[in-house]
Amino acid sequence: MNPSSVSSHKELSQGEINALLTLLCDEDPDVYSVIRDRIISTGPQASAWLKPHALSSDPLLRRRAQSIIREFEGHAADNEFVAFCLRTGEDLPLETGVWL
Repeated sequence: MNPSSVSSHKELSQGEINALLTLLCDEDPDVYSVIRDRIISTGPQASAWLKPHALSSDPLLRRRAQSIIREFEGHAADNEFVAFCLRTGEDLPLETGVWL
């Protein structure tokens, strides 16, 4: 699911965040898939509350939190590159484009 395709980003309560984090550790792939989609649907601001768990001592929580954060970062990088291409037209500064 593309975070930019979600029409509205509802702020989650601390209870909802805690529930999502608890379920993020569920070993059932179907549960994980639903929870992952729900977190991604909240938008990139979810990274703020996921980042502390990217260093968790629980390897499953750590791996899944890092995966979701990387997905948000990847979408942001893609958007930045597309914006760069649209902004500069055909006369692209090659070095900047390579770094992006």
